[in-house]
Amino acid sequence: MGFFFKAVPDDYPFALQGGTDYHDRYLRKMLDESKFAEGDVNRKLDLTKFVALLHFNRRWTYTGSLTTAPFSEGILWNVLEHVIPLRQSTLDLFLEYRKLE
Repeated sequence: MGFFFKAVPDDYPFALQGGTDYHDRYLRKMLDESKFAEGDVNRKLDLTKFVALLHFNRRWTYTGSLTTAPFSEGILWNVLEHVIPLRQSTLDLFLEYRKLE
């Protein structure tokens, strides 16, 4: 599954824009918890509510492959049309988390 994210200012008025900051809070919580769970590669994420609050019926699908080793083929990708706003500070934390050493 693929998502599009859009960086917004930390004081972005989610409610005034007809949205919620649930996805931002979810990702920030996940990143904060990952600091304490290093090495726990088998930890499962419950994305049920995360996806339920998106417009899941508006998506593109295509067959492809994994983007990391072993690059297995036969993967059905779902990319949501819904663009998820994230606070810039949350995006910065995510980018720091994803840095390869």
